[in-house]
Amino acid sequence: MNNAIKKTYLGSLTKVVE
Repeated sequence: MNNAIKKTYLGSLTKVVE
């Protein structure tokens, strides 16, 4: 998995949780 994509994916999950 691309590091940039992974960062965006995790960032999206964090936004959803918040």
